[in-house]
Amino acid sequence: MDWNKFIIGWLTGTFLVTVVAVDLGLGIPRGYLINVGQQYSFLAGAFLRGSPAFLDFPGSFVDIVYFGGRMYWHMGPLPAMLLVPGVWLFSFFGTFFFQGFLAAFLNALVWVMGYLLARIAGIRKYDSWWLAFAFCFASVYQQVMLNPSTWYLAHGVTVFFGLAALLEFFSPTRRWWWMGMAMSLVFATRATAGLGLVFFLVAIWGGSYKWRVKVRQTIEFLAPMVIVMVVLAGYNQVRFGSFEETGYTMTGNLTQQKYELKTYGLFKLENIPTNFYYYFINTVEPVRQEMKTAFGRTHVLRYPYVKVKNPGVSFFVLSPVFALIFLADRRKKVVRYGWLVMSCIMFALMTYYWHGWVQVGARYMLDLMPFAYILLLYVFGERKLTRGVKLLIVLSSVWDLALYMTVWGGRG
Repeated sequence: MDWNKFIIGWLTGTFLVTVVAVDLGLGIPRGYLINVGQQYSFLAGAFLRGSPAFLDFPGSFVDIVYFGGRMYWHMGPLPAMLLVPGVWLFSFFGTFFFQGFLAAFLNALVWVMGYLLARIAGIRKYDSWWLAFAFCFASVYQQVMLNPSTWYLAHGVTVFFGLAALLEFFSPTRRWWWMGMAMSLVFATRATAGLGLVFFLVAIWGGSYKWRVKVRQTIEFLAPMVIVMVVLAGYNQVRFGSFEETGYTMTGNLTQQKYELKTYGLFKLENIPTNFYYYFINTVEPVRQEMKTAFGRTHVLRYPYVKVKNPGVSFFVLSPVFALIFLADRRKKVVRYGWLVMSCIMFALMTYYWHGWVQVGARYMLDLMPFAYILLLYVFGERKLTRGVKLLIVLSSVWDLALYMTVWGGRG
């Protein structure tokens, strides 16, 4: 028996079945799925009726923007637009189209695109499956695979279109308008992830083509972005009477969130120390119980021994295999471009006033994960994955799932 094939096949099958089950509503408390995390589906229904505001109560007041006596959603509208066909179709049967239906489809494609990128990078077939598995299940992305609620779906859409842009970049055709369209859709979902356009612009101007060709490629790449930005500006104007107002400065029903926004501002340098701690230092919390002894009271660990405490653990606690990206050869242009774009996105995340709330951890890092994955692929190249790396991937996937259960499974 080829144990390499058996292990990756078993792991992939097990996790994919789990993902589909969860995304279809079998793994998260149904009250959460229906009452809290379906804002995009409700917004899609409103779009079908010609309104940019919710026409039905979206199940929860969490993160709702109140303006002019109406309720709006502050996040980018693209996921809602992707849900419109499903919401429209299901409306004929008088039933609700859950976001998990779209999430399951996108997550499967993300896994396949992770494999395809690895193959393009020259990595062996089964090693490519291992690295695609690592991206989806042994990293901060796992929580997106397992949670189809609104906040997580936005990250899934972001990663999907980011990987789509990179697939085209590494293809023989290199259609810049296609890459520009994919990145403009990323921007229409999460603006900070839209900074990924820096990678492609630097690649254009760092190439060996004549400047006229570079100008043409730049125009092809940026044209879809300009169109999408005009559409989003119009969307803002219709909702809030301002081209610039997205709703982010108006949201936040949580007292702490409102306080931090008012005190620290949407983007400020003062936010960096706090964000650095939660992105790169914060780890798990012990689950303890007090016990009496002959010498007084003491504490011992109880099952499940450790747990995640809001706002989640840091990036490398969930994604240890991505620590290897520091080994990528910086003499290669693509690696340098990757570090540059990740630095740009990371600066935006570090200065942002909020680092996420109910999460396993550091999910805003998904804004740069497609580029981090490219660096990871360049670490291995044509070299085989060692047993140690594969073991790390397996253990971290199980570890991440255990931590996920302390947040969403009622443990701890």
